[in-house]
Amino acid sequence: VPILKPEQVDKVINDNMDSDSKEEKIDIKMLIGLAPFLSEEKLDAMVDRIKADDLGALVGLAPFLSKKTLRKCVENSMADANTDTSSVKIIGLAPFLDKETLEKYVEWYLSRENKKMGSLVGLAPFLSRGTVQKIVTYIQKCGNLKDLIAFGPFIGKWMDIDFSAGKRDAGQTDRSAEEECADRDNHEAHLGARR
Repeated sequence: VPILKPEQVDKVINDNMDSDSKEEKIDIKMLIGLAPFLSEEKLDAMVDRIKADDLGALVGLAPFLSKKTLRKCVENSMADANTDTSSVKIIGLAPFLDKETLEKYVEWYLSRENKKMGSLVGLAPFLSRGTVQKIVTYIQKCGNLKDLIAFGPFIGKWMDIDFSAGKRDAGQTDRSAEEECADRDNHEAHLGARR
């Protein structure tokens, strides 16, 4: 590709994008190889055209895509009811996403069921203090100590956290938070029983 002129690369790509042959179609793997030789605008249009919705596959393209295109891919992923609730796929994109997109993702993630709170740790360096506080507060209410410990490096003096281990066991928790966690746990147990 480096020996081709930009207009020649564009022609080859356009011909393959419009082709009906499955063997000649351009996919994410091909785009990753071509990305250094394409403009951001061209690459954005191609990602939009092939409807790239696998966030994990986009990691290799992320340095070459606009924040707008990355945001759109993340938002499309969140809108898909079949989206894997694991946050592992977005962690590789985090350095290339704006804070607003990451914070929307965290809000969406916290509203989902069957989530692993510890998997959000990989996003913590890219989140605002307020968003990290939301995650830690949620973990305090419904998470476990292991998840809270995972966020330890990101918990600063500015956070108001009660680390007393006996608080939940002694029945001194806020009843509404306790009921919320019990409801979530019952729902997860019910889902596990159905499998």
